[in-house]
Amino acid sequence: MAKLRELCPDSPFELHLTTQLRPGLRLGGYDTTRAYRLIDQLGIRDLVRTLGAVPYDDLPGVYGSVHAVICPAYTESFSHTVVEAMALRVPVIASDIAVHREVAADAAVFFSPLDASELAARCLALMTNSSLRDRLRDAGLERASLFSWRVHFEQLLV
Repeated sequence: MAKLRELCPDSPFELHLTTQLRPGLRLGGYDTTRAYRLIDQLGIRDLVRTLGAVPYDDLPGVYGSVHAVICPAYTESFSHTVVEAMALRVPVIASDIAVHREVAADAAVFFSPLDASELAARCLALMTNSSLRDRLRDAGLERASLFSWRVHFEQLLV
């Protein structure tokens, strides 16, 4: 967010996190103190909204309220978030790790994990290029249709 603000200081954008960040808060063994303080150190507190845990039934509304979903993981076993966003025609910006490439293929734009400048460049490209957004929406919907719990379950039974 700090790098994106440098690239386009007058553009209104926000980062919505589906978690809480507070000093001393531990979520699943992760202490959120450092992340909370980093937001202040970077001077982006005004750009960050922490939504907390979002009930599954409310996720379509959250996805529908954003212009893109960013999946910055540096390790992941399967990215449900990528599939959900694509199924709802929300453009995806994902870290360039094997599972994201496998799940999204050409239906996302990728950045090197831990490279804030490259992530900011991908965000800016998506913000300024309507044909890229449209291509990702269409490709994402098509790609998401390949993932089905029912088909997965039936394949396990064979």
